[in-house]
Amino acid sequence: MTGERLAYVPGPSSTAGGGVLWEAGLDQVSSARVAWSDPWGGGWRRRLVVRTSDRRTDYFVVWHPRKVAGLVNGLVAQGAGDRAQLSGWC
Repeated sequence: MTGERLAYVPGPSSTAGGGVLWEAGLDQVSSARVAWSDPWGGGWRRRLVVRTSDRRTDYFVVWHPRKVAGLVNGLVAQGAGDRAQLSGWC
């Protein structure tokens, strides 16, 4: 995550399972939240859910999804002018 974009770079195990590089400008992100785990739909871990302005919803397995969702929503709420302060945080 930077002050201008949100990106997901899958690790080797995610890539083996079909994970691909994903990115979007923060101006395209409308919200982030946490999805409960689903053992029949991909495992026990909670996921970060990112919704974009074109109504696309994507799910990601990340460390501390609640914290990341809070950061993403904070950046989206701040707008582009103040994003540089948090650039490169995670």
